Amino acid sequence: MSKLIEEELIKEYYEDEEHILEMPLACKIECNDDTKTCITKCMFAKISETESPFAEYSSFVEELTERELGKFNYSSPKEIFEKAKKLSNKANVNVTVKLQDIKALVKDSKVIGGIGNEKLLRKILHNPECKIIKHEKHEFTICLEKNILDNWKKDINDYPQFAISPPTLVSSLLFYDYVDNETPEWECMETGVAGEYREGVMQIVLNETRYWNEINNAIFGLRKPKDVVKEIVHTALHEKMHELDDLNKIEYKGSWAGALGFGIITGVPMPTGSELEAEEKAELLLKVNEEFAKDVFKKFEEKVKQDMQNLLQDEKTRKTVEYIQKFNKFLKKKLNLDFDMKVWTEGPNDNVYLIYTIYHDEDNKQWFDYLVKLFGKRFLKAKEEGIWQETEEMEVQAFKQLFEEFKKKEGDPPIRLEITDYTEGGFITTKKPAFEIPEDETSLTIECIFSY
Repeated sequence: MSKLIEEELIKEYYEDEEHILEMPLACKIECNDDTKTCITKCMFAKISETESPFAEYSSFVEELTERELGKFNYSSPKEIFEKAKKLSNKANVNVTVKLQDIKALVKDSKVIGGIGNEKLLRKILHNPECKIIKHEKHEFTICLEKNILDNWKKDINDYPQFAISPPTLVSSLLFYDYVDNETPEWECMETGVAGEYREGVMQIVLNETRYWNEINNAIFGLRKPKDVVKEIVHTALHEKMHELDDLNKIEYKGSWAGALGFGIITGVPMPTGSELEAEEKAELLLKVNEEFAKDVFKKFEEKVKQDMQNLLQDEKTRKTVEYIQKFNKFLKKKLNLDFDMKVWTEGPNDNVYLIYTIYHDEDNKQWFDYLVKLFGKRFLKAKEEGIWQETEEMEVQAFKQLFEEFKKKEGDPPIRLEITDYTEGGFITTKKPAFEIPEDETSLTIECIFSY
């Protein structure tokens, strides 16, 4: 081990006129309690760097290679962790220590926590905070160094930091040997993408446009502030799991299209394979974070409320929200209409849509009678023959008619509201009534107002 600490772990050289950097991203020390021996390994990245102004990224991860760095004998766990701390300091990476009954993580030359036998973990940590986590098929004990946890809770001010919180990093040891500190970045993308992991550059991205879309939904009462927080944290954790899969050389197999492609056909996301696993892991890690940091979630919930208030300071926006809420009550009262609404935008600085999904309940006689009143035999024939494209178009027309009736009662809206037939879905497309709000009308427009 002493030889390992002395040797250079980072190499720089040129290969075919490309600047190459070889460096460890994370390490582990795996020990055998019977033989009292440990083996040290690290995951190395070969990174090529370019100065070309035309390149999308300045560096690329060409390959990941696990290398054995040495073996050593030990007499006590304390000796193992001292060596792990030295390696963490020398390589500037996290080091996982694997013993028979525990798995612990060393970060910045400090043991931040572990999973497994609580009695052993309490001996390793100076001031442990331990919890038993039960979620779905998982039940395990996790202990965190309280001082490190408290410092993280005090310092955290943005969602990406949940991806490298002590609860996240330590509970990730359930699934991975190598755990690094790669942190997500904010970026403006189309709203349909919550976040993504870019394999070739090992970059995690959160979609800022999606965040503001969730804030708009909260303004209309379609999302609770605490659910907005959980959604964004869950996304950060989901994408972090993809990055840790990559780091641990676990092949990506899966999609959001469903096992038989039904997700593409219906337009409803159906995670399979690696996507489903990332979803399940993220759910577990979200629970662990909530268990250890309820106060942090409360702080972020207040931030969501403040972002909502900031948007509602615009008078036109506030009056528009009130106007739409009155219209929704009108739909319920007049026709007992069963519907959901969501706020959606295609991307940053684009028009905002308030999309209505009207449920085709056969028991909703009032809605059925209203459609018959407007379209007569044409509607009855289309419904009998199952020509749903036509019935959807008629429902959009009926929605427009209802809005005209509402305007006669309440007056014109405070901004331009245009009803359109918003098309959703994959191969099976559906038309839904929607209010289109021009991007220059209110602060509901999704803008990338953060800079990082």
